[in-house]
Amino acid sequence: DAAAEAAEAAEAAAGAAGTTVMAQRFQGAILHGTPNDLVHLIQEHPDFEQHATDPRYYQTPLMLACQHGRAAHAKVLLEANASPDIVPILPEHIAYIGASPPLTTACLHGHPEIVLSLLQHRANVDIMDTHDEMTPLEQMCQGDLTQPNRLAPVQLLCAFGATRRPL
Repeated sequence: DAAAEAAEAAEAAAGAAGTTVMAQRFQGAILHGTPNDLVHLIQEHPDFEQHATDPRYYQTPLMLACQHGRAAHAKVLLEANASPDIVPILPEHIAYIGASPPLTTACLHGHPEIVLSLLQHRANVDIMDTHDEMTPLEQMCQGDLTQPNRLAPVQLLCAFGATRRPL
């Protein structure tokens, strides 16, 4: 059957590239599709969080949406029960680079609408990343808060009770 052969070829190419077909489909839906495309994909794969993580970058679909400012897509993922606090466990050979949770990613990339959605879905406001063990607020306070899209995430973090540990 030609369709089965094409699917096998696509999966082999994806495996050779270091990703999975499901991860590629979720990436495409998040980066190039509509939120409705993502809804349909989630309906096909309700276990998406475990199986759509990109093995090249250890990014979950929610982390990808947070990085690229795809607020409507992030909301769809959160409403489908994506964990707002997920941080992938990195393999030992690259664990030194660390991983940032979705809240930190959304803050650092200046996406206050996503920050608000994450916090409304009970993201841990003081979650630490695995690289430098800093909270989102601590990371944001290291930068220039006068830059566009830096102050709004800080204000949201504070409104939801974020604290900064003494240095």
